[in-house]
This record gives sequence, structure tokens and C-alpha cells, in this order.
Amino acid sequence: MAPIHRRQCSAAGGTHGPDALAVLLFTSGTSGRPKAAMLTHRALSANLDQLSAVQDPPAMTSDDVVMCVLPLFHIYALNATLGMVARHGATIVLTERFDAAAALASITRHKVTNVAGAPPMYVAWAGIDGLTEALQGVRLLISGASPLPVSVMEHFQARTGKPIWEGYGMTECSPVITASLVSGRPKPGSVGQPLPGIEVELRDEDGQVVEDGDPGEIFVRGENVFTGYWPDGSEGPDEQGWFATGDVAIEDDEGDLRLVDRRRELIIVSGFNVYPREVEEVLLSMDGVLEAAVMGVTDPYTGETVKAFIVAEPGSALTADEVLDFVGTRLARFKCPTVVEIVGDLPHSVTGKVSKGRLRQSQGVTSL
Repeated sequence: MAPIHRRQCSAAGGTHGPDALAVLLFTSGTSGRPKAAMLTHRALSANLDQLSAVQDPPAMTSDDVVMCVLPLFHIYALNATLGMVARHGATIVLTERFDAAAALASITRHKVTNVAGAPPMYVAWAGIDGLTEALQGVRLLISGASPLPVSVMEHFQARTGKPIWEGYGMTECSPVITASLVSGRPKPGSVGQPLPGIEVELRDEDGQVVEDGDPGEIFVRGENVFTGYWPDGSEGPDEQGWFATGDVAIEDDEGDLRLVDRRRELIIVSGFNVYPREVEEVLLSMDGVLEAAVMGVTDPYTGETVKAFIVAEPGSALTADEVLDFVGTRLARFKCPTVVEIVGDLPHSVTGKVSKGRLRQSQGVTSL
């Protein structure tokens, strides 16, 4: 193990001090292949400082009792939750695995005030009896790790009277980049604004900052950014410190970001750009649809076409034709799926995000 240890420290800039390697965390990176992101002590500490600078409302206080439902090998749980608890001297309630009813009982029993969660958790809670009563003492409901469907956020707030504050981050950024806590207003579909000390630019394919209201790839600069991928620091920040995330977003007129999709997920139909997340949001608004995943597949006439995988709600007799009829009245023609497959389930990551890489592999889909 000694040679590996020496290589790790050398790659991160020494064996001691803030620029020494603190942890290697595997992530899909910007290419989809698992890679080990090299995070230094400085990067991890910087993100805690950046989060702690948010005060209206505060991301965490020493009085908080925080429920963490994600595994600690995930950067959201490891640094943005456990790291923040240690920094502020708060209390953490760890769950071995998420069970909707048991988690609510734990919130009541331990007087939880701050919930660090992910979208599948809020989906599971939305239909449980006693939800509003269990959350009465909760100060903050946070969602991260994957996009929160707008319909879930709206339904949850209408039922409980409590907003869900959404954020956006990456393993490579230790992880939090933006949060609705910064803008001070939870907004359906928005991940808020950059944390203090973090710069964000939206750029086009030529590397130029996009016009107002246009989608662009998110570039990030700040002390929280990693040094590159193990072992040689490849694909890290450029000479000016900017890191290309591979995610596409739009900035609205209030300065809040709305995620559009991963750049590599972009589907091009007859020269027109189709972002899968937009199509998925429409599909998820349909009665009888439990989950949806969209990807591009080869088409001899349009280059690519949109294919949708649908998981129907239990007991639903949903058909592919019904799905096609539904989206046909809500999306531009080139954005509409031409192929719909009703499946029993979809593959997921540990955070509940649909794993499109595994889905493509299982379906033999190679074009994107």
C-alpha cells in the first residue's frame, strides 16, 4: 500500500497541509466512466466555509439535529452533512437504510430540525399519513444528489406547508455549488444561486458566456474545486481555475439557476436540441406514471429520436399509446418520444438517481 499512498499525496501536492489529498471519491465524472476525484483538505474545508456563510436561513446551526439518509461514502452525506455537523457542533441522526415510516418516527423521536435528503425520500413521504405532524419541528428540508421533480416539490409543500430547499453540486466540487438557500426563496425547478466564494459562468460550445436566458454549460471556480482525477490530476480545473461540469443550466431573471440536463445527455433530432429532463418532467406529470427516463437512440431519418422508459404506478394499466398522446399535446413535435417502453423498474444509484449508463447497457443503446 505504501507506493499507492505516496502517489496519492504527490498528485495532490504534498503529504501535509491544506493542499494534501484528503480523500478519493469515485464518481461518474464528466465522461460517464467511474473515476476517483482527488479532494484536498482545502477543498473540503472551503465548501464548509461557503455553506456556513449562508445565513438567511442558515444552512446549519449548533442547535440543529440533522437526519442523514444517504450513505456516508457519498460526498453529500460525507461533507455537506457530516462535515457541517462537525464544524458547527450539531447533532446527527444516521439511518442504516431509508424506510419512509421509520424515518418519520425517528424525526419525531429525536426532535430532528434539519433533514438532508434526496428526491426519492420526499416521493416516499408524500403519501404517508401523519407527515405534517411529524415535520412540525423541522426547520429545514433539503434535497440534493439528483433533481427534484417540480410536481413533488409542489405537492409536498401544499400538503405540509413546508418548502423543500434544493441545491446543486458535484463530487468534484466538495460538493455544493448552488443552493436556493442563497437566494432565500425555494422555487420549483430552481437550484438557486452560487454559494459565497464560488463563481459560476454559463458558456456555449465555443467557451463564450451565453446571452441572458440561453442555456449554457456550467463552469465553476472556487477553492472547493478538486485538483483532478486520480492519479495524474487529469480533467481538473484549467489554468484560470475554471472547471467544466458537463451540466447545462439556464439563469432566470432573478439570478437563479435551473438545471436543464447533462451536456452528454443532449439528444439532437433533425438538428434541434432536446434535453431529456424537460421531456421527463412532462412524463412525470402524467397520471399513472411513477418514473420516467429519456434517452436518444439512432434514427435513420432524424439522426436521433427520443425514447422513453416508463414505470407505471402499481395497478395502472398505462399503455405506450396513451403516453404518446399525452406528450403530443404538451411538447414540440421534435421533443416528443417516438418510442415508449413500459418497464417494471429502472436502475438507480445509491442516491436514488436513475442510472442511465446502466439503462443504456441493459438496452444495448450506444448512441448519444
